[in-house]
Amino acid sequence: MTYPPETVSHESEIFRLASEYVEAKAAIDPFSASMEGILGYDDRVPDYSPEGAQSAFATIKGFERKLSQTTPENEADRIARDVLLAHLASELRGHESGDWLADLNIIASPLQTIRDVFDMMSVETTQDWEHRRSRLVQLPATIEGYQRTLAKGLATGTVAAKRQAVECAKQCSTRSRQFSSMLLAGSEHLPTALRRELEAAATLAGAAYRNLGSWLTDLYAPGAAEHDGVGAERYARESSRYIGGPVDPLETYYWGLEQVDEIHQHMLQVAQEIAPGQTVAAVMDLLDHDPDRAITGEANLVEFLQNHMDNMLEKLDGKHFDIAPAGRRLEQMIAPDGGAAAQYYSPPSEDWTRPGRCWFPTNGNTVFPMWGEITTANHEGVPGHHLQIVASMAAKERLSRFQRMYFLSGHGEGWALYAERLCFELGFLDKPEFVMGWLNGQMLRAIRVVVDIGMHTGKDIGVAVPAASPVCANESWTANTALAYAEHYVGRGFDMASEIDRYLGWPGQAISYKLGEREWLGARSDAQKSLGAKFDLKEFHTKALELGAMGLPQLRTEVLHALTTST
Repeated sequence: MTYPPETVSHESEIFRLASEYVEAKAAIDPFSASMEGILGYDDRVPDYSPEGAQSAFATIKGFERKLSQTTPENEADRIARDVLLAHLASELRGHESGDWLADLNIIASPLQTIRDVFDMMSVETTQDWEHRRSRLVQLPATIEGYQRTLAKGLATGTVAAKRQAVECAKQCSTRSRQFSSMLLAGSEHLPTALRRELEAAATLAGAAYRNLGSWLTDLYAPGAAEHDGVGAERYARESSRYIGGPVDPLETYYWGLEQVDEIHQHMLQVAQEIAPGQTVAAVMDLLDHDPDRAITGEANLVEFLQNHMDNMLEKLDGKHFDIAPAGRRLEQMIAPDGGAAAQYYSPPSEDWTRPGRCWFPTNGNTVFPMWGEITTANHEGVPGHHLQIVASMAAKERLSRFQRMYFLSGHGEGWALYAERLCFELGFLDKPEFVMGWLNGQMLRAIRVVVDIGMHTGKDIGVAVPAASPVCANESWTANTALAYAEHYVGRGFDMASEIDRYLGWPGQAISYKLGEREWLGARSDAQKSLGAKFDLKEFHTKALELGAMGLPQLRTEVLHALTTST
C-alpha cells in the first residue's frame, strides 16, 4: 500500500482509539497510571480480583475489535496500529492462558506495585495528600481482591513457585512497616484531621499488606509449585510478551554461551590493565575495597550521580542526540528500603511536571564502590532509559498517545544496553575500572540468557559450557547450578542469589536485554551497510527513537525504512 506524505495523525481514528485505550487502561489499573505519570488517577485503586481481570479482558477485547476494523491514513498511522494491535494480542493471550492467576514474583507483580506506587505520587499540595489518603483507605480491598485471585489459582492448580511465595511473604513483612512511616513522611504540616485520617488509613493498609504475607506463608506457599521453572510452553508465551515476537530458545541459548565466553575474554584483558598479573576476581575485589574508587555517604552519592548525569546530558545533547528541553531534567534519588536491589528508573509524568528519576538502593551500605555504577547510571539515565523515553514522549507529531507511554522490555532494555555500549564506543568510560564495570554488567545479561532459558525449559547444561565452569555438562539447570555458574563469572556488584530468584519469578524477561541489544546493533549495522558514507550516527539515533517502542521483529525493518526514505 502507498501512503500519502506524512501528516500529523493525532485526530485520526487510530490515534483517537490509541488515546482512548490509554485512558481505559489507566482506569483498569490506576497504579500503573501513576507509575507512568498519567494524571487524574492518583486517588483510585485497581481491581485485582478475578472479576476485575474478566472486566479488563472484555475491555481489551473490545479495543482489539475496533482497531482491527481501522485503515491507516499514513505511515504514522500504520506503525501506531501495528504496535497497538501487537500489544493487545499479547495482553489477550496472557489472559486466556490463565497465567494472571499466578501473578506473584519478587520484583514485578501486584504485590510490589501496591507499595511502590506511593513513591511515584506527588506530596506537594493538600490535594496530593487527599489522594494518598483515598488510595490508602481503599488498599485493604485491593489486597483482598488480589488474594482472592491467587486463591483461585491455588484452587485450580495455576500457582507460582514456592520460592516466590516465600520471598514475597518476607517482602510483605519488611515493607508493611513503611505504610505508617515512610509513606507519611513530610505530612506534619497538614491539618490535624487529615493527618489523623492518613495515619488510620496507613495503619489499616499496612496491616492488610502484612496479613497478605501471613496468608502467603501459611496457606499459599504449602500448595505452591515445588518446581521453579515454568516449562517450555509458558516460557514461549512469556518471552514473546517481552520481546514482541517468538524466540528460538535453542539458537538463543547457544548464542548466550558464546556471549559469555566473548565477554569473559575481554574482561581478562581489562583486568591486566588495572592490575597486571591478577585474575578478574582479584581485580574486582581490589575495585570493591579501594577507598579512592568509592563514594562515602548517601548525600555524596546523590551529588556524584547527579553531576555525572548532568555531564552526560551536556556531552550528548546536540552532538549525538537532540534532547527535548523538558527531558534535560533528571533527578537522582535514594530508593526506599525493601524494594529492588539495583538502580532503576521512573519516567516523567505525561505533563512533564514530575521529572524522570533514577533511584539508587543503598541496601544498608554507606560506602559505594563506583566501578560498576557508572555504566548502570548510563543504562538507567542518559543515554539509556531516560533519553529514550523522553524522546518518545516529545514526539507528539509522530506517535500516538499509547506509543508515547508504551514500554516493551526487549525494545527498551535493549536500547539501554546499547546505550551502555555506546558510552564505551564514544570513550565516555574513561577509566579501565569503568570498562570493567560495563563488562561485568554485560556478563550479567549474557548469563541471564543462558540460565533463564535453561532453568525454565528444563534444558541440560550441555557440552558447550567451558571446562573451567563450575557446573558439569551432565547436570541440569537448577537454581543451585545457575547460581554457581553466575557467581563464577559475575562480580560482586550484583546479588546473584536475588538475581536467580528474579529470573525464576519473571520468566522470559531476563533475556530481553541482550536480545534487544543484538537487534539495536543489527539495526545500526543494516543502516550503515545500506547508507554507506551517508550514514550519520546522530540521525540514526534520532530516527530510531522517534519510532517509539515496538517488537523486536519490527525494529530493524522500521528503522531502516525511516532512514532510507528520509535521505
